[in-house]
Amino acid sequence: MLEFEAVEAWFRRFKPLLDRFTSERNVMITKYLHNTPAWRFAFENPRGGQGAIDLWRIDERRCRINAVAWIDDEETDRRDLRTRASVEFEATEARIVEELNCALDELMSWDASDPSGWRSVDPPFHSTLRTGADRKRPRPVVQVLPTARPRKIR
Repeated sequence: MLEFEAVEAWFRRFKPLLDRFTSERNVMITKYLHNTPAWRFAFENPRGGQGAIDLWRIDERRCRINAVAWIDDEETDRRDLRTRASVEFEATEARIVEELNCALDELMSWDASDPSGWRSVDPPFHSTLRTGADRKRPRPVVQVLPTARPRKIR
């Protein structure tokens, strides 16, 4: 089986639970971001800023979750970034759901108005933040992300 077919089959195995997570937590899913073996779950944080959780297939039995939040300040053309420690684990339905929920809960707990834990970074090439001559051009259309919902306690 070709590598992409193996990756596709791996995500297909977990698709129902990933779709349920997307729906319950109101996040937007992007599959195979930049042609990587990862799906991204992006959102607006109700406490300010935006965030994303990436679920990476490492191999048939293991996966990893990376999570990041950012705050863009258009007035100062600055991006503040905060990351969560990467977590690698055995790919089971229960563990994937638990790790996705834990990552989203943690990112949603970060308050954009509290500067502790955030660090400034240069805006990435795809950012709406601009410097120098770029400021004269119109801003690109920005994708609107859904506002994430807290986890339902059952």
